Amino acid sequence: MKKNILRNESGYTLVIVLLIITLFTVFTLSFMGISANTTKQNEVVERNIQSVTLAEMGITYFQQAISNSFVTHKSGVINNIKSQRNIDITNNTLKTDGHYINLAITLMKNELDNTINSISHTIQINSKPSSQFTITPAINSNFYINKTNGFVISFISIGTENGKQASIEGKMEFDFSKVFLPSPPSSEDNTFTPILQNNLIVDPGHLQNCPNFNNKFEFYEISCQTTGSITYHQNDGLSFEKSLYKVTGSLTTGNMNKDIINSTLYIVGSMTGGNMNSLNFSNIHVGGSLSGLNFNGNGFNHSKLQVLGAASIGNSKLNNSQIYIGGSASFGNINGIEESTIFINSSATIGGVDFGKNATICVNGPLTIGHINNNSNGTSNIYAKSSTNSKVITDTLKFNNACSKSNQQSNTQGGDIKYKTIFNYIY
Repeated sequence: MKKNILRNESGYTLVIVLLIITLFTVFTLSFMGISANTTKQNEVVERNIQSVTLAEMGITYFQQAISNSFVTHKSGVINNIKSQRNIDITNNTLKTDGHYINLAITLMKNELDNTINSISHTIQINSKPSSQFTITPAINSNFYINKTNGFVISFISIGTENGKQASIEGKMEFDFSKVFLPSPPSSEDNTFTPILQNNLIVDPGHLQNCPNFNNKFEFYEISCQTTGSITYHQNDGLSFEKSLYKVTGSLTTGNMNKDIINSTLYIVGSMTGGNMNSLNFSNIHVGGSLSGLNFNGNGFNHSKLQVLGAASIGNSKLNNSQIYIGGSASFGNINGIEESTIFINSSATIGGVDFGKNATICVNGPLTIGHINNNSNGTSNIYAKSSTNSKVITDTLKFNNACSKSNQQSNTQGGDIKYKTIFNYIY
């Protein structure tokens, strides 16, 4: 009897053990299946993420290449149409704004085409064919979409990772509507406002009195004024850097051996000077007459001279600078003038001029001048109401077109070309 009971208990135990083993086997196989599926899903997700990352790399790569090319060539495109527009004005063949905008668009497209054609459109990462991005046009085989006063570069970056792909569409919109300032007034407009006027340099107002210099009169990071007239001699070592100096009377200086740098001299009365080296990013206002200045160095560099009376200036050069003279003027040789403007509101005598690009000299009266060397390809000219030199333009319409303020703004001051980038993820 007891033996039978033991056999039955052993049988029950065996059944229970087999059930437990079976359950563990089922659970283990289930977990292994779930784990395998999870691993596969993770691999798919990872490939998707990596393909999106590769597509983003392609967008950045292409957008940066186009942006760099655009920034590099923008000023050249603007200067090109400025020059062409000035030539057309001089020749009395001015065309519509749309013509010059289209010219700028064509020039920029040519530059960007060179960039697009020179870069690789498929880049393999770590030299793996299964890991790469590819740049393609968004529409057919053309990257460009034309629009009014501009264009769009539309492209798609396709990222590929082990067969999985992700795409991002990019659009770079270029706006040429502000490539230059508004058109000049028509030839029927009889008003005349000089391209430069007597407001180039603003009166700084009342300043604190200048300090007492112990030795050399070196103005460095000083803002002050001298009340009444003052004279500086050659051995006083007069120099200006990063300073604002006002004289409520007249100023007389000897020769100055140092450049005037990042400074403004505001002279309420007249000024009599000697030899100077250069004006660099500096301004001089003279409320009366100016006489005796002679520039031995680089002359005017990103600087302004404003004389309300008559002026007598020796030799000089001009680069990105402006000179306004309210009365008559006499110059020695202007040994180089580029990206600059001189306006003389009366008669003038000039020894000679050597022109660089984009320079204008206007004499609102008779002009006597020696040699004129013009190597600017038509972007620079000298205008006067009358002159015996055949190279001086005396035609009234051309004088007004070139020497009026509105024309100066629209023809020699460049505008800008704007662009923006838009991205669209495609899954």
